[in-house]
Amino acid sequence: MTSEAYELQVLLELRQGEREQAEALFAEAVGELEKVRRRVREAQGRWERVEAQRRQGTQTFDERARQKGMALVELQNIDRYLEGLRQLSDEAQQALTQVQEEEQRAQRQVHAAQRAMQGAISALKAVEGHHEAWRDEQKTLHRRKAEAQMDEVATRLWREQQP
Repeated sequence: MTSEAYELQVLLELRQGEREQAEALFAEAVGELEKVRRRVREAQGRWERVEAQRRQGTQTFDERARQKGMALVELQNIDRYLEGLRQLSDEAQQALTQVQEEEQRAQRQVHAAQRAMQGAISALKAVEGHHEAWRDEQKTLHRRKAEAQMDEVATRLWREQQP
């Protein structure tokens, strides 16, 4: 091989660094998405538990209201209890909606990081392709130079042996 240095070596190293950085950002975005998805599942479970409790409370209230002899104070207490459960259910639903929106943002970030990573990989492949072509060209030049030197030696030896 010749001692010539690849003129685009700095660019090649830069593209390699960009690819590594893009891969790291993609991995970070995927990790964040997983965290958010875990929070979505937790919020979903909390809302389902609160909603089931509210439905059960409503059903219990309806059954007790049908019974005769229920005092007005008891009806008011149960109504306040059910109103509290409705508020808890609404809060849990709002929290779930908020976390779902965070999940959508995290998904968009993952897609953006993936596109950036693909772009960095493509740019690196282009430079690597050029580098490979350059190395092939250097090998060819080296081979031709060696052949020319061998031809020169052979010609000189032939001339020395001629009368």
